[in-house]
Amino acid sequence: MKKGVIVFILFLVLSCYASAEDLPAFELNNAAVAPPMPPVTTEEGKLRLELELKDYNTKELINDTHVGITLVSDETANTLQYVGGSGILKLSLEPGDYEIVLKVDKIETDGKDYYYKGQYTITRDGSETVMLMGAGSARGMVYNSKGQALQNAIVDVECTADYGEKDATKTDRYGNFVLYWLPEGHCRISAVQNNRVGFENVNIEKGMLEDLDIRLGGTIAESNYLWLIILVVLIGVVILMYLRKPKAAKKETAKTIVVRKKEHHPRILDIMRTLKDNEKKIVEYLIENKGKSTQAYIKNSLGIPKTTLARSLKMLEAKNVVSIECIGKMKKVDLTDWFLGKE
Repeated sequence: MKKGVIVFILFLVLSCYASAEDLPAFELNNAAVAPPMPPVTTEEGKLRLELELKDYNTKELINDTHVGITLVSDETANTLQYVGGSGILKLSLEPGDYEIVLKVDKIETDGKDYYYKGQYTITRDGSETVMLMGAGSARGMVYNSKGQALQNAIVDVECTADYGEKDATKTDRYGNFVLYWLPEGHCRISAVQNNRVGFENVNIEKGMLEDLDIRLGGTIAESNYLWLIILVVLIGVVILMYLRKPKAAKKETAKTIVVRKKEHHPRILDIMRTLKDNEKKIVEYLIENKGKSTQAYIKNSLGIPKTTLARSLKMLEAKNVVSIECIGKMKKVDLTDWFLGKE
C-alpha cells in the first residue's frame, strides 16, 4: 500500500515537471512591463464633469494638490480629491442642478490658497476650465479695554471682493478666532460684545495667514454716530463740488452723454448701468481710447489706487467687459467684442 502511494506521488511530480518544460519561457525584461491600467469608468446612471483648474491671475494650472469639494443639490455633500499634474478634477454626478464649491489649501502655505463657487446644470458629460480666485486667512484675539480676552465675542467680516466665505464667527474661551477662505484684497474685521465694538483693517493675500488683535472700545451707538458724521461731511463735499461747476460745463456734459448714447450699441448702455463708479470710469476711459490701453496708463490717467484698480479690472474681466493680457510686466486691457456688440 505504501509503495503504491510513493509511486503515485512520483508520477505527479514528473507530470508537473514535464508540463513546466512545455510552457514558453519569458524574457526578464518582459516581467518589468506593467499591464495597462483599466480605463476610468463612470458609475452607471451618472455623468462625468471634468474641470481644468487654473489660477485666475496667472492663468497657470493648479495641480498636484488636494481639492476640497462641496456639492450642493437636494443635499449637501463634502469630499476631498487629489488633482495630479494635469490639473483636471474629475467628478461623477447624477443629472441635475448643482452649486459646486472648490477649495485649495496647499500644505506649503500658512493660509488657505484658492476658492471657487459656480452653478452647473448637468445633463451630459462635459468639461471646462474654471478660474480659481486667490484666498487667504486671518486669526486673532479680541480684548476688552482692560486687556482681558473675551469669550463669545461676535466677529464679522466685510471685504471689497464679493467671493469667499465671510460668515460671522465667535471667539473661543481664550478669546481666539480664525477666519478661513477670505478673498484677496482689503477686509475690515469687526468684533462686538455687550454693546462694545472694535475693528481692524487687514490686507488679505493668497496663501497668507494674517495675525491681528481687536480691542473693544466705543459703543455701537458711538460708532454709528461717527459714521453718520462722516456721511454728512461727504454729502456736503459732493454738493459743494456740484454747485461750483459752471453751468455751461454741465450743459456740455449733458450733450456729450446724449451723443454717446446714440452712437453706442444698446448692450453697452445696458451694462454701463450695472457697473460701479470705478468700473464705469475705466470703461469710459477705454472707449475714449479706441477700446484699449494698459493698466499703468489707466492708473495714471484716472488716479485710481493700484489695488482698487486691479480689483475693478478683475470684476470687469469676470463680467466679460474687458480682456486682460500680460505681456512681460505690462498688462494690456481691451474692451471685449461681446461688450462692444461685435459678436
